[in-house]
Amino acid sequence: MRLVVALLLAICPIAAASPDSLAVLFVGNSHVHTNDLPGMFSLLAQAGAKHAMVDMSAPGGFWLEQHVVEPQTLEKIALGTWDYVALQEQSQVPVIEHWRFNSMYPSIRTLDSMIQDHGCSTALYMTWGWQDGGIHELGGHTSPEFRDYFHMQDSVSAAYRMIATELGARLSPVGEAWAVARRRDPLVELWQSDKCHATVKGTYLAACTFYAALFESSPVGLNYTAGLDTADARFLQLAAERAVLVVSESEPPALSPAAFTARPNPFKQAVTLKGQGLFSVRIQDLQGRVVRHLEAQGSVLWDGTNSAGHKVPAGVYFAEPVPRTSPPQRLVLLR
Repeated sequence: MRLVVALLLAICPIAAASPDSLAVLFVGNSHVHTNDLPGMFSLLAQAGAKHAMVDMSAPGGFWLEQHVVEPQTLEKIALGTWDYVALQEQSQVPVIEHWRFNSMYPSIRTLDSMIQDHGCSTALYMTWGWQDGGIHELGGHTSPEFRDYFHMQDSVSAAYRMIATELGARLSPVGEAWAVARRRDPLVELWQSDKCHATVKGTYLAACTFYAALFESSPVGLNYTAGLDTADARFLQLAAERAVLVVSESEPPALSPAAFTARPNPFKQAVTLKGQGLFSVRIQDLQGRVVRHLEAQGSVLWDGTNSAGHKVPAGVYFAEPVPRTSPPQRLVLLR
């Protein structure tokens, strides 16, 4: 009997890492090293009483096609110590059909094979669309004209989901978490002035998305905020949670924020919420709890009280029109 047990253990070794401990190699470019995404992910893990050993191979501007022959990348993968190797393509490549099928997909297939040969698993790092969408050109090949970020994000998402499904790879839908955040607050600053790279908020949201995707655990409530205001960090944690872990109907298409407005914002005494025709408004706190319902005909005033008439604490709230004809408005209540 002891011999049988020993043989079984030799055939099926116990996994080196527990669900609360992961080793992750990030392979990409500036969307990895800007604001140190791997470091943020590791610190989030620590805040969640977990452990993440991280490393990166992320030269600026690199395509995955270049990583296939990059010695540093290949040496790191060959260590074979990773639970996941997260692959991030250059941000314009997925939306240009020629490069998607002739560079991105073949490169991911090659790298995935290498990763598996060394006993590791592949994760795909879905990036975000550029702030204004637009037309993208690389090497004589162009993308369609994207009318805005959301339009471009649809193309990026489709590209990553297609190859993730083919390979059965873990997907970290960072770009879709950005879409959730932008729908909930159209003014949240996720892009730098170049309208491509991430601000600290954008990178923090990416790190929260990786936390949710790889640990399969919600980042909501973690006390590591990367120096951000606590309310801002909670808002981004909730966006990551929704993008990865919340099973619900798809987010509605992006609509003009002008269809539903809040003025003044921030506010101390009251805020006027303006919509179209007859509608109701649901006021929610950062935990998603409804604090007040209001009925409106064109506009309605919220005086910062709950359904019992008591003043709610200062902080960030969301006003969502019902029916949902426009993105929720992020309200900042001052006292």
